[in-house]
Amino acid sequence: DLPNQHGHFLATLKEAIADESKTLTFPIHDRRGLTDAADVVKNLPKALKLPGGVWNFGSENDKNTYETVKSVLEELGLEAVNRLQPNLDAFADHPRDISMDLAKLTGAGITFPTSRDALLQALK
Repeated sequence: DLPNQHGHFLATLKEAIADESKTLTFPIHDRRGLTDAADVVKNLPKALKLPGGVWNFGSENDKNTYETVKSVLEELGLEAVNRLQPNLDAFADHPRDISMDLAKLTGAGITFPTSRDALLQALK
């Protein structure tokens, strides 16, 4: 398991990939966007011009956390994918879906890369 996996996600993931003794375990009952803070900062000037209201602001993700990490590790050809295990217990009693629909934001001219694309870029 990854300690502090809900802290600094990217730093924790990089550390686990580098430590060949670690098993990488991510939940299958957790669907959420993973957003690079640099993309948030880049989009803030445009966001300050949005009309008042409720806006989803971050990266979209149509996969659970395990599937997201798996697809990124596979795309990068990293051996760490062999140490990746699904966490079947986390959120099993109350599956979590805090993913975002960015249609409204995209319509206003603000875009974010998908969680998968943001992670790929950060790990390259």
